Amino acid sequence: MVDPKSFTWSKFKAPDHDALVMYQCHVGTFTGVGDPDLGTAPGTFVALTRKLQYIKDLGFNCLQLLPHTEFGGAWGYNPRLMHAVHGPYGDALEFAELVEQAHKKGIAVLVDVALHHGAANGNSLWEFDGWSDGNGGIYFERAGDTGWGQGFAFWKEEVQSYLAATMDTWLDEYNCDGVRIDSAHSMPPDFVRRVTNRARQFGNDKFVVVEHSPEGGHVPGELGADSCWLFSNSDNCAGMTNHWKGNMERLEQVAKGPGGYHNNHAFVKFPMGSHDTIGKRPGHTHDLGHWASRFGGRGEWRARASMRLWWGIAAAGVGIPMLFMGTETHQVRIARFPNPTHFLPIVQSNYCLLHTSKVDCLPIHGTCTLKTDTFF
Repeated sequence: MVDPKSFTWSKFKAPDHDALVMYQCHVGTFTGVGDPDLGTAPGTFVALTRKLQYIKDLGFNCLQLLPHTEFGGAWGYNPRLMHAVHGPYGDALEFAELVEQAHKKGIAVLVDVALHHGAANGNSLWEFDGWSDGNGGIYFERAGDTGWGQGFAFWKEEVQSYLAATMDTWLDEYNCDGVRIDSAHSMPPDFVRRVTNRARQFGNDKFVVVEHSPEGGHVPGELGADSCWLFSNSDNCAGMTNHWKGNMERLEQVAKGPGGYHNNHAFVKFPMGSHDTIGKRPGHTHDLGHWASRFGGRGEWRARASMRLWWGIAAAGVGIPMLFMGTETHQVRIARFPNPTHFLPIVQSNYCLLHTSKVDCLPIHGTCTLKTDTFF
């Protein structure tokens, strides 16, 4: 048992929403290969804490974690428990220390929650009450298989209350600065609004992002969120990289973003992919691997040039830019969890998208001012 009142927090003001620059990170594979000796086991909260300076030096001010709660599988999107940290990553105190040390470096922490189903295997909530006739017990009651795991019984007030209270756990007790709600379209809209409203109880400075398909400018407002995932940005960038044809008008549209969004932070864009496109899983056709590997490899100048173009546009254009871990060194290895990401020593590599300490983040529209030697 852990008493959250035992945590001590330094005073921290998260960057304004318009000023966020996100680094998406999978705790279990972020450390371990190509790293200096961190003095601890790789793939843990402690290891990530000791590598926070690396993220800060790249110019990012928001750490967007893939799910960190107890889960089955490798990615984190098969939750077993919603209010407990993933045991192999570390304990509650170590996660709290990660948040505290990130704040001391000026980095906000955004957590990712999957609330629409329970883990397909080793589901701790399955038959939790001992009801063993195959319906799953009080949390599921034959809600059905979602394709990822058993769906929750959203028609039950107790289940909704349990799931919505994740906002209390991570935004209040663990002092995180925001949340990404996975697959919001897979849950009843009124429940999603209940979760976002619960998040609002802990201050309007908490940044709330929903993943929703189809995307659109109406999504954040209808679901009570600040922002939504913009999948089309990555597809558009890949399409233009494959078939450029000198279309400056289309390039301008990508920089400005789609219409219908009412402010600069209303969508999160990831031109070179998020975990969904970069993480490679057998049988999943939309998992394409790291950007450089899709366009000839890190030794191909066209691949590197396209990455410089798209990250520059993302950082200077409308919307919140996000980079998936390892992209900054033109990764070509497939992000196949749980295999660790192979990080080249960034100050020695000739193939780096970003140099450390070369991005100045400003609290203004456009999110970033790029120094002239940021890219090469």
